Order: sequence, then structure tokens, then C-alpha cells
Amino acid sequence: MVFLHGYGQSRMGWMTTPDGREGWSDMFLRMGHSVFLIDEPRRGEAGATSVSGEISTKTLDQRWYTQFRIGRWENGESVPNEGSQFPNDEESLDQFFRQMTPDTGMTSDMGADFDNETVARAVAAKIDEVYDRTGKDSILVTHSQGGNCTVVDLPEEGITGNDHFMFQDLNNDVIAEHIENWIRQNV
Repeated sequence: MVFLHGYGQSRMGWMTTPDGREGWSDMFLRMGHSVFLIDEPRRGEAGATSVSGEISTKTLDQRWYTQFRIGRWENGESVPNEGSQFPNDEESLDQFFRQMTPDTGMTSDMGADFDNETVARAVAAKIDEVYDRTGKDSILVTHSQGGNCTVVDLPEEGITGNDHFMFQDLNNDVIAEHIENWIRQNV
């Protein structure tokens, strides 16, 4: 399995949760998968680049929290959506926001000049490398800006309270098992 994060994130989001629980990388390893984690070019540990850009100094905490359906940000405080599965204690929120990382090659903090071609080439190269190393085709697991998907309505499956970061929610193990069952049936 090759894991690709979404905008403003790095591979760290697959490794752990904001409240320190086990991340999907370990869960899927335990399920018997080989796991390869990617930091997109110009993000996370792959942040070094020769492409000039500007990194904003403004905090985007409120935007991350509201845009991704975790809850509302009111008077500097988190107000989680009713039934939220996201860990909302102060320390977990601090760790969640610390996981966010700028794209060092962009001129905007809105993702408008995201370099899809560079990322696509890097992902293709990693998938080729995984095949060369293992002799097996990859299952590409993406998040948000990382790619397109099969849509599953979790409430119809009896799973509720999830947001945009279901791999970090309190029930991330339930979601991982749901994905593993999908893989067994479809891959």
C-alpha cells in the first residue's frame, strides 16, 4: 500500500493520530500489507525545493477546523460537531495543527498553484519503485487533494461522526477495517 497525504499535510498523518493513537500505517502493516508513505514534493520531509515561493506566517487553524467538517471555531475555541469522532482536547488539537505543513513551492496558502504534474510524477516513480522492490502492484491510498476515490456513505454503513480526517478520528480503527474489507472484496 502506498499512502499519499492531502493538501497541507505530510506522511505523519498516516503514522499517528493527534491524540497519540496508532495510525493507519501500523494498522495496515498488522493486517499484512507492505506500507510505503510518501511526502509529496515540497511538503513535509520533502520540503526542500529549488522552486521559489512564499510561506504565509498567518495561522490557518480556524480554516482547517471548519473547512474539513470537524466543527466551528468560536472565540479561539473549538466547538466540535455533535457526535464528532475527532479528538478535540486541547493537546490533540495542538498536535493536529502541528501536523500541517506548507508547500514550499507555492505562492499562496490556498493551494491555487499546486503542482499536480510534479506530484503525479513523484507518485508514479514511487509506485514503480515499490513494484521493483516487491514484484507486486500497489494499492494507492490517498486523502483529499491527493486523488479521486470510491465514495462510501459511512452513515449508511452504520459508522457516524467522521470528518475529513477519518484516518485520525477516534474510530480510525473501524474505518481501517472497513477499508480492509473493501480491499479483500475488490482488489
